[in-house]
Amino acid sequence: MKTLSLIGIALVLAVSDVSYGISDTAREFEKVTLERERALAAAAEPINRRYQTSLEALLKRATVTNDLDTAVRIKQVLEKLSAKTPATLSPAIVSVVGPWKFRNNSDGHAGSVEVNADGSYSVDGKIIGKWEIKADKLIVTLNEGGHQDTYELPVRSDKLEGRNRLGHALTLRRGSN
Repeated sequence: MKTLSLIGIALVLAVSDVSYGISDTAREFEKVTLERERALAAAAEPINRRYQTSLEALLKRATVTNDLDTAVRIKQVLEKLSAKTPATLSPAIVSVVGPWKFRNNSDGHAGSVEVNADGSYSVDGKIIGKWEIKADKLIVTLNEGGHQDTYELPVRSDKLEGRNRLGHALTLRRGSN
């Protein structure tokens, strides 16, 4: 009887985990990962701002002294820095960064993806596209073919729903496979 009860409890736990889609441990992992991303971004922001201010001053000096080679190098670094640094970490950005389970509900294609803090979108560590937030939508643009997947924000119950260019229904669920 005791064994039967333990099996019953195990089945209930397994079913409840499937019904919610993500375990407590996985949720905690996502939480600490997101907290880390926020902390790193917050710590890097003043450093990057001081670096950018210093580079801008050096660019002026290099231009005034006619040091064009250095001015070009500084300008290139400034362009890369501004391209990598988001202006602010809005709640919408923070809510989408991290690992997700992707599913095309129309054709059954599924996999693990990562929405990275630097604006890239990757699978198994390989960047396959980029993402941006416009108004109340997460837009993922894939490198191959340049097609876009569009998801409605905000994240609800650890899930985003959207459509691709073919009109297929898509789902992103917080967590990795």
